[in-house]
Amino acid sequence: MHDEYDILKNNPGERTSVELRAAGIAHDLNNVLTIISGYAEMLRDDLADNESFKANAERILSAVDRAKSLTGKLLESGNSPAEIKTVVNLNDVIAETLGFLRPSLPSEIRLITGFHTEAIPVYTDPSELLRVFLNIIRNAVQSMGAKGGTLSVQTSVREDGEEHAVDGSRSGRCGIVAITDTGCGMDPLTLKRIFEPYFTSRYDGTGTGIGLYVSGEIISGLGGTISVSSRENEGSVFTVRLPLFNRG
Repeated sequence: MHDEYDILKNNPGERTSVELRAAGIAHDLNNVLTIISGYAEMLRDDLADNESFKANAERILSAVDRAKSLTGKLLESGNSPAEIKTVVNLNDVIAETLGFLRPSLPSEIRLITGFHTEAIPVYTDPSELLRVFLNIIRNAVQSMGAKGGTLSVQTSVREDGEEHAVDGSRSGRCGIVAITDTGCGMDPLTLKRIFEPYFTSRYDGTGTGIGLYVSGEIISGLGGTISVSSRENEGSVFTVRLPLFNRG
C-alpha cells in the first residue's frame, strides 16, 4: 500500500476534498480496468489457436496490470471536471452498467434482472450514475466470493413521501434501483459505517473504502438516497432512490 494512502487513512483531518476526489477516481478507474481485463481474457481464450492474436490479448492484460499499479500514484490537479447533466432513462443506465460487467462476472454467479416496463426519466450526469452502479454491483459480486450466488438488479417506480426539486423540476415519484446479493452480508457495525470515507471491511488490501462513499455523495447531490439492509451470512440489499424528472 502506498505511503500517501497510509497518511490519509491514519490522519482523517488531512483528507481534503481534492484528496477524496483523487482516491475516488483511482478506485473507479480500477473498476473500468477490471472490465477491460475481463474482455481481454475472453479474447485470449477465444483466440488460443492464433498465437499472434493471443499475444496481443496478453499485452492488453499486461497493460491493465501496469495501469492498476499507477492508479495508486494518481495525482489530482485540483481542476474538477465539468458535469454534463441531461435527462436519461434509468433503465438504460442499468443496462449499460450490466453490459460492462457481464464479461467479468464469475460463472458461479447467477444474474437476475427486472426492468420497469416504462422509461424512468432522471436528470443526471450519466457517467456519474454509471460510477455509482458499478461500485455497488462490484461490491455485491465481491461479497459472494468464490462460492458464487445470486445477484438481482431490479428497477421500478414508486410514490415517494417527499417531493424533490431537481434543476427547477419537481416530482413526488421516484425511480428505484434495488441490487440484491446472497453474499456474506454485514454486521451492524459495518452496516453503520459503510458510507464513511476510507472505511473498508476487506483487510486483504483489495478494499479502499472509497467506492460507497463516492456513490453516496453522487446520489445525495442528485437529491436521492441510498439505503442498505443486510444480514450476516445471508446477503445485502442496496436500494437507490432518485427523483423522477418532470418538466411539467
